[in-house]
Amino acid sequence: MIALNRALQGPGKRGSLEASNASESKVCLTYSDRVDGNMRYALGYIKQAKPYSITKFIITLTNPATFALTANYQELLTKDEQTILNELHSSFKISNRYTLIIDENLEMNKVLYGFHKGKWYLCINNEGIQPEANRVIEFLKKSPYSNCK
Repeated sequence: MIALNRALQGPGKRGSLEASNASESKVCLTYSDRVDGNMRYALGYIKQAKPYSITKFIITLTNPATFALTANYQELLTKDEQTILNELHSSFKISNRYTLIIDENLEMNKVLYGFHKGKWYLCINNEGIQPEANRVIEFLKKSPYSNCK
């Protein structure tokens, strides 16, 4: 019985099962089918057997390129959209590093760039599009829209 509980929820700090000490899985790509037949992509993690989405940019590398910002539900409850954009912009300028996530389930022309607990994550389909994704990210860092105050 205890083994099943730990397999689903995972032990926290020093094996504790308390919610405050619960550990999180690595940030990874999550996806699901939508009614219209398109895939819905997100970056997220699992904590206590529940999936959580992180704040991310979804960039489509087509002509014209599209760009979307989605915040997780908990952030929207406590912060407004402008505050989230300001925080992302300030962390954008600080860090040029990210954790690379390669997942073949992501469409070739999609790039997910997420932020969680002070770390950036870049999710792409294969390493071949990493230079193009980096160019788009650099463009976003220098764009006038990134100075949202």
